[in-house]
Parts: sequence; structure tokens; C-alpha cells
Amino acid sequence: IVIRYRDERSGLEYLTPAQVFHERGLRLAPRAYETRVLTDFREERDAPGTPWRRLADELGDGGVLGLDDTLRDLELRPIHQALEDAVVDVDRLPDLLAAIGVMPGRAQPIATAIVSATGTASDRRRALDGGERDAMTSARLNSWLILEPLMAAFGPGIVDELRLLRPLEVSLVRRWNVDPNTVRGLAADGRAVSAAVASPRGTRLRLAAWLGDPLVGAVIGVHAWEGVDWLDGDRLAAFVDLVAAAEVIDGSSSRTAKSRATRLLRAVERAGYRVDRLRETEGKALRAPRRSGRPSRAGDRSGRSARSTDQGDVRSARPR
Repeated sequence: IVIRYRDERSGLEYLTPAQVFHERGLRLAPRAYETRVLTDFREERDAPGTPWRRLADELGDGGVLGLDDTLRDLELRPIHQALEDAVVDVDRLPDLLAAIGVMPGRAQPIATAIVSATGTASDRRRALDGGERDAMTSARLNSWLILEPLMAAFGPGIVDELRLLRPLEVSLVRRWNVDPNTVRGLAADGRAVSAAVASPRGTRLRLAAWLGDPLVGAVIGVHAWEGVDWLDGDRLAAFVDLVAAAEVIDGSSSRTAKSRATRLLRAVERAGYRVDRLRETEGKALRAPRRSGRPSRAGDRSGRSARSTDQGDVRSARPR
């Protein structure tokens, strides 16, 4: 039995074995002028899948922002270690699939997935290592390389269920030696690329799929401004380049992938980066709206829209 409690001032939660609590009480060492407000005292008991005493031993006198999440991470530590191993050596990816497959409650047959992942992941890693890319792009593609077979075998929900994004991000930072302060969303990009690569290749259908996928929408910067949904031009362009790189790794020619990316970006530019205009084109040809002037290419890509008025062409910048 362990006792859990919360410090309302810091938001941290603590665990103390009940025996220790009984023998010595609760010992605090506040700093000068520091106050502690301790609440929510209650007991927790060890059970299969909830090793509270082990967690209490690991934390000692330290606190965490969420005991339940920390306990879940402790339970998933073997999976997260297998994930880290797969990032370092992609030939270990089948071990990760197998470790997930034998978890309690798993009924999916994964033998075929393991065989498929063994060859596909190795081919992709060779293509990834052989390309001339910056470390950040390589890390994002590495994220896709790891997550795509997991999602194919167990469904997209496996990423959140097993809390994979954070340990994957930490592993990618180590593997590619990128600045940890600039990698927010690094692992999530791989999940979005998996969805984007699997979408239809035609421009209109692909745009419809991307706009309908919240994971992709978050990466390409779909947001509301003055009652209108917009795309962020810079983030979209970076993501399109990332998807094109993934398609080349998967066997598409560089020319084909680049042409597909160019057509998609032009379609978005013609729609003025407005989501409503893009949705209007889903069932018809994409046509450029009439306007009295032509915005600069840099202005279009950064997400600026142009409007015609009786007084002439007025360009209005919107924040991204």
C-alpha cells in the first residue's frame, strides 16, 4: 500500500509507502518563505498493471506532474525501450511489433506485419541514409519510418494508447543530434506524413483528405481568422516537401513527386489559402479566382490573401 497526495502550490503529486508514512509520518523540508498545501490523500494498492510500490521506490521523495501518467509510462517502459532500439537500428523494428503484439488484450495477428516491416523498413532506412537532407528533415522522415508500420499493424490509435510520441521524440533527438528546443511536434509529424502518403495522389482528392484529417490539419497550420479557416503557407510548403521526400523513399521518382507537390501548392495558392475555397473545388476543376492584381509569390506562400474592391486591389495580411 502507498499513499498518494498532491501539492496544490506546485501541482506535483507524490507517493509514500504506507509503512514509511506510519513509522515516520510526513517529513517536509520547505525553503525560506515557502509554503506547502497538501491535499487529496488516498491509498493505492499494487495490482496487475499498477505497480504503485515500484513507482514509489523509483520516485523517492520526488514529485511528478501526473502520477497516473507516470505509472503508465513505467508499465510501458519495455515498449518504449524497444522503440528507442528501433530508432537506432531499424532492423529491431520487428522486435517492437512483437512486443506490442504480446501485450495483454492484443488479438491482432502480426506475423505478416512483422515480415513486411522487416524488408520495407530496411529499404526505407537505406534510402533515408543515402539522401542529402538536413538532420531535422531526416529525423521527421525517421519518425514516419517507425510509426507507419505500427499504425498499419495496430491502427492509428496505438500511438496515443502506448504514449509513443514523447519517447520517440527523445530518441530522434539523440539519433540525429538535433536541438531539443526546436523539435516540438517532431514525432507527430511522422504520424501526419503516414496519413498524407496514404492519401489519394490526385490534387483535389489529396487536398480533401488532408483537410479532413485533424493530424494533417494541425501540421499544415489550419486555423481560423476573422471567421474564415486558412492554411499556413510556409508550414504547408514544408509539409508538402516532407511528403514528397517520403514518396521518393517509397519508390516514386523525384520528378513525379516534385510535380505532384507543385500542383498541390499551386491549387492552394489559387484558392488564396482559404479552406472554404479549397472545399468548393473538391467536386470541380480548380480555377484561379478573378482578381484585379496578382499577389507576389512570397506573399501567396506566406498565406496572404488578395481581395478586389471598387478602389482597386487590397492585400490583407493575416497572422499565422
